[in-house]
Amino acid sequence: MNVYWWRPDEGTNLGDEITSIVLEQILNQPHQRVGLDQASLLSTGSVLDKVMTSKSFYRRTTPLYVVGSGLIRPRLKPTSLKRRFTLKRWLPDCLDVISVRGCLTQQILAGQGCSVELIGDPGLLMPHIVTPQRCHQYRYGLIPHFTQVDDPQWQALCRRLPNAIMIDFRHEDYQQVIQTMASCDVILSQGLHGLILSDAYQIPNVWISDGALHAGGDFKFLDYFSSIGRSPLLCIQGIEQVSTDRIEQQLYLADKSIVERLQAQVLCAFETMQNKASA
Repeated sequence: MNVYWWRPDEGTNLGDEITSIVLEQILNQPHQRVGLDQASLLSTGSVLDKVMTSKSFYRRTTPLYVVGSGLIRPRLKPTSLKRRFTLKRWLPDCLDVISVRGCLTQQILAGQGCSVELIGDPGLLMPHIVTPQRCHQYRYGLIPHFTQVDDPQWQALCRRLPNAIMIDFRHEDYQQVIQTMASCDVILSQGLHGLILSDAYQIPNVWISDGALHAGGDFKFLDYFSSIGRSPLLCIQGIEQVSTDRIEQQLYLADKSIVERLQAQVLCAFETMQNKASA
């Protein structure tokens, strides 16, 4: 199967590699990473926008399946046009959207006639793949956005907080990354999938919000939060505002029953996609 997922120019980022991990470890689906125009599947990440800004998809006749992807922003600016249009004008016929990341993406697609019943981020399936030993070796696990790991502010925060450890999502051994997360009492994450994996493994977590890092601001976070029932007001605005008191005030623990319901929907979506693709 030809699959597209975003990858930085150098190295990898665990959140973006989840599509490949799930296909290999849960579905036993042979696949290869290809360019967007050649893909038959889009999944984890805010990659749905890319389809609406590529002219080739409006001429395409073969299906492009979408499982668990989301939008990066609620409005798009197609590259071929100078003024902005709502998404309603820009949904290619080739898209077969089986599931999306959250309720905001779901609502936007519904507003232009594309009804999607299943929601959930594929990262929630990682406990079906990796079962770490839950222990309390560290008080705090810090997960910067993968572009900010070497930022001196994060390094200083790690030294300032008691018994803290930095967790680098660029590390290729995802099992070790997840084991380190499971060794922490609390996760502080600037990246979305640091929060998603924390929710999946029932680890209390805090969102360190820095919308300037993302093209669509906080939209992708709010999209995911809408699926899990998390208040967007639970966050610390910027690294400089982090303190032990603020962490306790903004702590979040996902409802296990909601996580399990979303996991079932994501599994159903992948199985539906696999059946359609093999028909």
